[in-house]
Amino acid sequence: MIMHQCPVSTSEKKMIEFLEDLNHQKRLMASCSEALRACTLCAMKATEEGLNCVVHCGSCATMLEVSLKYLASRTSHCEEVVALSAKIAKSCSDHCSQHQNTHCQDCAAACGKWAQDVHDLLDTTRT
Repeated sequence: MIMHQCPVSTSEKKMIEFLEDLNHQKRLMASCSEALRACTLCAMKATEEGLNCVVHCGSCATMLEVSLKYLASRTSHCEEVVALSAKIAKSCSDHCSQHQNTHCQDCAAACGKWAQDVHDLLDTTRT
């Protein structure tokens, strides 16, 4: 049986090559994991405290979990998945940064870092 690979863009190939360096992959996965942890905690605390950031944090955590799977597998469409994840994380960061709770501030910082790390990655792979 002959298996055909899906065609990938040049930037997608560069991203996969970039992630083949385990140091890059570990750093990105650590950043994503920390954002996922902070988002999940914030969503749980927001539910307990009746804060409206539960929706932002919940959807962000879902996307971060998907991103971790794509980063681990280094497959096609990873670029689009992490780019969308970063966009959602930036929105979550902006929302949570408006709250003074420690869990919201931690979420804002971790999501902001993840969004910046992805932005830096995409700059590297698209040049």
